Amino acid sequence: MDPIVEKYSILQSLTLLEEQFIKGNCNDNDLKNDYIKLSNELLNQWNIINNNDLTFLDNLKHYKLLHVTNVELREVLKLGIRRIQIGINGFDEQLKEKEKEKEKPEPEPEPEKEETSIEVPTETIKSGKEVAQATSAFITLLDAIKLNYNSPEILHPLLSKIITTSSNINDNFKGRSNLINWLIKLNQLKNNNDKPILDDNQLENLLLDVDTAYNGFFDSL
Repeated sequence: MDPIVEKYSILQSLTLLEEQFIKGNCNDNDLKNDYIKLSNELLNQWNIINNNDLTFLDNLKHYKLLHVTNVELREVLKLGIRRIQIGINGFDEQLKEKEKEKEKPEPEPEPEKEETSIEVPTETIKSGKEVAQATSAFITLLDAIKLNYNSPEILHPLLSKIITTSSNINDNFKGRSNLINWLIKLNQLKNNNDKPILDDNQLENLLLDVDTAYNGFFDSL
């Protein structure tokens, strides 16, 4: 595998893992152990091949992996980037923070001040999160196609997530109708007893339609 593609795959995997950690989906004992093990393995793999260098993100466009700006890319992958910069998994980080809190001296009381705060509109926060989720869904499917995943059972849920997440922002962008047609076709193939797979020509057409819809989605924002 190309080193840059491998670095990107690790970073994206860490991002998806951190999303589940933040949602509290890793608190069960078994899931906690799975999270710690997978997170540590990804961090170790990253350190072996990359030595904490994130400059490769600026070169991804040359590999035609995606069609977003460097700023947008870093926003989408910010959870994985943060985990790499910290260097330890989320539970170890929490434990470390607790230990620091115990070591801190009791602060002296300060005079009360009138607090002023800037409120960020809830809709703005929600919109940014939904755009990031839709972007992540597009990237995941594009990567899967480029890695020659040709099983409808794998591709259908990935495409379904694109339809769901992008519709939260806009359900009328260029190329969306083609994605709906593919969703129906993949569902039919998935439920076929013969379990057919997509041939190279079909995969190429699917890649083109997803890429066109991806650009159409961003143009509509």
